[in-house]
Amino acid sequence: MRPPDVRGVRVPAALELGERWLKVVTRPIARSPQSLDWVVTPIANLSNEQITQAVASAFRELRVKPKPLVVCLPRNLVTLRNLHLPSQNPEEIAQMIDLNLPRLVPYRKEEVLSSYQLVGTDEIGQTKVMLAIVHRELIQRQVKLLESAGLSVDQILLSSHGVWEWLLSSHQDDLHAQGLSLLLDVDAGFTDFIICSRDHLLFSRSIAIEPSQLTEPTGLAKRLGEVTQALAIFQSEERPEK
Repeated sequence: MRPPDVRGVRVPAALELGERWLKVVTRPIARSPQSLDWVVTPIANLSNEQITQAVASAFRELRVKPKPLVVCLPRNLVTLRNLHLPSQNPEEIAQMIDLNLPRLVPYRKEEVLSSYQLVGTDEIGQTKVMLAIVHRELIQRQVKLLESAGLSVDQILLSSHGVWEWLLSSHQDDLHAQGLSLLLDVDAGFTDFIICSRDHLLFSRSIAIEPSQLTEPTGLAKRLGEVTQALAIFQSEERPEK
């Protein structure tokens, strides 16, 4: 089968294939840096071929060919761990993460892919690490779907990281140099609780609460309880000054 025809000028684009929705956003070069074009399409219960067609159709509607194309992995599909490791040597840190990986998820090491960022040191000199782990089959499926649509993936990011970058680009003047920011990214099937600074994404926790529940007293109470719990976990781990 020939790949669907995707035509148009080359512009940066980001894409998210969630469990329910396909989201595509582009930033046209000829317009304001704050100007965005986007397409959101329901994909729940669609076959792989139908999802491929939806992807190709989205870029045809936007009249662009994405380059580079960034794929955002929904937070609820990724395991995230905050680690404190007794070393500041990059090679030693990589070895420690590799050794600890099997005990962090219920999969064999060869079944997962992982990536991490260093986010500073704690009060006793240990290196703080944010580790992301995802099942290999999820990545392989998404890459295959996009390749079938005639697209190539240039970068894969956690959706929480995308929210943090949006905060930096849109609200830079509102961020305190030494302070922390708390974000709640309410998605279709979950809420992402995010804590970040100007320099780093520091913490993220997926909360299983949908937007429709926020208008119900029990749903709102549950969300507030989950947020309070997530904040307590962060404070116990990081002990931030503010």
